[in-house]
Amino acid sequence: MNCSCTIANRIVLIAVSITLFITGCSPTQPTSDYGSSEGATARASPDGFSILRHLCVEEGFASTSVRSLPANGERKLATLVWAPHSFYSHKSETMDWVDRWLEAGGKTLVYVGADYSPLADYWESTSKLYESENEIHDASVNAAFEKAKLLEGLVGGYRIIAFPWGLYEKRLGGQHLATEPQGDWSRELDQRETRIKLRSYFRVWSDVSDTEIDQLLQAQQTSTNTTNASSSSSNPPSNPPSSQPNAPPGFLLSWLKPESWGEEYVLQEKARREVIKANEQSENAEASSDEDFWAIFDDPATDTIMETTSDPSSSSGEEEVATHEVVLRGPDESPLISIVSKPRWNGSRIVLIANASLVSNLSLTYDGNRMIAKRLIGTFSPGRVGFLSQQQDPIVSDGESGATGLASLLTAPVNLLAAHLVFLGLIALFYLWPIFGRPAELPTPSTQSFSLHINALGSLLHKTGDEFYARTTIADYFKQVKKDHNSVWANLDAQYAQPAASPFREDDVNSATTKSND
Repeated sequence: MNCSCTIANRIVLIAVSITLFITGCSPTQPTSDYGSSEGATARASPDGFSILRHLCVEEGFASTSVRSLPANGERKLATLVWAPHSFYSHKSETMDWVDRWLEAGGKTLVYVGADYSPLADYWESTSKLYESENEIHDASVNAAFEKAKLLEGLVGGYRIIAFPWGLYEKRLGGQHLATEPQGDWSRELDQRETRIKLRSYFRVWSDVSDTEIDQLLQAQQTSTNTTNASSSSSNPPSNPPSSQPNAPPGFLLSWLKPESWGEEYVLQEKARREVIKANEQSENAEASSDEDFWAIFDDPATDTIMETTSDPSSSSGEEEVATHEVVLRGPDESPLISIVSKPRWNGSRIVLIANASLVSNLSLTYDGNRMIAKRLIGTFSPGRVGFLSQQQDPIVSDGESGATGLASLLTAPVNLLAAHLVFLGLIALFYLWPIFGRPAELPTPSTQSFSLHINALGSLLHKTGDEFYARTTIADYFKQVKKDHNSVWANLDAQYAQPAASPFREDDVNSATTKSND
């Protein structure tokens, strides 16, 4: 009895295995779709944001995928989750759109740094399962490959990337786990397991001193002048340099395609500080002159007037100063999540996240990370949430261009769609043109039409050239098959004599005629 059950179980197991193999249910490797939040690929990607988007929907937010920045973004989007794929400074038109969108009031921009690869973290965790094996597993190779790609973007280009709200400092070396994060948001973790990695982070302008700004401009200017001098030599190289032992990090990348590190934003911040200093100096000078004047009379009202004239909030440019609140930081006081706001933004704010280790699909498999994500969603403005993740800056739609009718087909982003449609139309025309298209297939004659059989028989009778034979054949059909001896067709051969050249014997015909008359 046990033997028969064992055999039956084996048969069922084999059948199930074959079925899974045929239907393609075998395990597959994860894909990479960094920052994407929509579709099956995003759900299967460790570096996707589909879980974060699902949490937003659970909290009652409407969500959408953003591929371009619309001109009427203040009406379409209340929150924008932006996760660039690499390290670069954004264009002026992109930052102008963000500034106008924030000034509309009640908006939230969530900006995620690029110094983290969830896919590399996934392969590294998977490779630990095979540490006891002597041979190198594919997971270890994949982890090394993903880390190399991340390190290439980290080393290439500039060490610091500037934005209107601050700096993003790229740090070399390995990432370390923030095992015990600090800050207001850490109180809700309640000993829950987290997985947060930190290396590079954001710094707002209020945390950057004047000396650091001057040193940064001087260092970047020196590097830029060196690169420009080498590229403008009398005999420029025809190919990129293969080896430069003394070249700074990112020299080859800068040689191929010079990227901006956001120098204009640093210069704007420096100019703003200089204006504030000049105003403070003028106010101090006026205050000192007023003090000398009132000191002559020694009036007690002098103290009240001095307090009024030295109010720092009245200085020009003071409204541009941003408030910075670090709500989550690492053990080394490095900011993980910080919130930036300005008075002229009318209640809007920017949430700066050091990297995607707090919001990616892989990270949100931990309870602690999900608690942080829910707290993050609590900062979202009421309305639609957009998810943006691209290699470069998105297209900014210009609502004031006034292009209408056919002219709108030549403006972005409609011109890209129109160009593709024209190209597909040309392909369709070439396909339909006989000389370029595939040869046409003639219709196959049907074998079910009786008229075709009649025409074939008539053609065969005509080819014999013997009228007597044709008449006799038709008459025999009506007499023997149709059994109709009185039909005109049955008597076609009655009044027609057999020619001498006919291959048929006269007695056979006469006998057939005699039988038909009987």
